[in-house]
Amino acid sequence: MFNPMLMMLNQQLGQAIALGQQGMMAETAGNPQYAAQCYDQSIVLIQQSMMGAQQIGMPVPPHVHFALGQAHFCAARAKNAMGWAPLALGHLSYALGAINLAISAGPYVPDYHAFAGMVLLAQGNVAEAQRALTTALQLQPVNPPVQYLLSMVYAAQGNSAIAQQHYSAVQGMMPAGPPMPAPPAGIAGSPGRAWGASGAAAPTDWLKTIDQVLGAAQAVFKTIGGFNDMMKTFDS
Repeated sequence: MFNPMLMMLNQQLGQAIALGQQGMMAETAGNPQYAAQCYDQSIVLIQQSMMGAQQIGMPVPPHVHFALGQAHFCAARAKNAMGWAPLALGHLSYALGAINLAISAGPYVPDYHAFAGMVLLAQGNVAEAQRALTTALQLQPVNPPVQYLLSMVYAAQGNSAIAQQHYSAVQGMMPAGPPMPAPPAGIAGSPGRAWGASGAAAPTDWLKTIDQVLGAAQAVFKTIGGFNDMMKTFDS
């Protein structure tokens, strides 16, 4: 049966994803300001679609929460590039909240746990990032991007032996893959310590990890980090 409300929700979601893709192209072209505008508009549209679904008593699918998490993470990346550290930090928190809702609704989707690990690593929370990435790997053992990020996590903890093991797994799956990742700036030597804890680095130090974490993921899996597998509808 034709449902005009459902059609409107899917149109909003489609527009949000299109804006997210425009934002990614703007970032690639070196225009973080326009990218941030696209991401902010995308966030608003996704949130509107979620509120519309709730108004008609329809549960919000986990992939919609995932899309919102991606939009916030991309907004954090763009605003970090513009030097707006406090705003970027806020977007990271919203991204994690959204992805946790996706995990609650879809606990066996490895991409959700992998993305949570990436956000946590960008926040400097190495211990929680390790847990999320380990869960993703348990759900999908053949997973080069997660192995690569775990290599970064263990390097940040100073455990070079296990870091090398994970990187060797990446090499086994991708012989022509990228070089072993270096520990992200701001979290090396501070395992498991999120920003704001006693003795932690300043927000701008933590936020320097965003580009490094995203770059590490994209080095082995080009779709982590934004709007590439979100072409789903509310009724899919």
